[in-house]
Amino acid sequence: MVTIHYFYDPMCGWCYGATPLIAALAENKDVALHFHAGGMIDNTLIAASFRQHILASDTQIAQLTGMPFAAAYKQRIKAEKNVIFDSYLPIQAIVAAKEQGITEYTTLSAIQQCHYVKGLPVNELTTLVTIAEQLDVDVKQFKTDILANKQPTLAHIAHSKTMMATLAVQGFPTLLIETANGFERLAHNDFYGDVKQWQSYINSYL
Repeated sequence: MVTIHYFYDPMCGWCYGATPLIAALAENKDVALHFHAGGMIDNTLIAASFRQHILASDTQIAQLTGMPFAAAYKQRIKAEKNVIFDSYLPIQAIVAAKEQGITEYTTLSAIQQCHYVKGLPVNELTTLVTIAEQLDVDVKQFKTDILANKQPTLAHIAHSKTMMATLAVQGFPTLLIETANGFERLAHNDFYGDVKQWQSYINSYL
């Protein structure tokens, strides 16, 4: 059994690109995977001038990782008058779903699908409630946990940022594995699009 720490943000395109690699870790019974959300962006209106930068980056991510950025998402980024990116409400959803036994990977993946494939506004509670319904959680409790109790999410993000500062983590996604000699950074970017080799790489630590 090995312990791996995943530093991510739900609004990070490269984290979405890493989904197949994270899925392999989440499905590996010999890996204890700990998620650390960073709170990259707080309810921010994205300027039209910056949207082209986002789409160009997405194209690069798609080419390297094979992950799809669907037409509905691209059209929303290009044409919608007000595009707001928010890490905090999706992280609140991930924390709230975890309280009901849903893994962080499961909720994160559903949020990423809604954002990057379906082109839905994951900064809005209605979108997150739809996700909660699909995950078969107690939706009333889910909404209560998001709206009435933000402290667990803020504490989670603060802990993530403290760990990032301590371990010199400077960006998302970052994966660190605990070894006898301390924390070691995993070279996940060498395995985009090659899950089989990634699994062999991880198995070398077991």
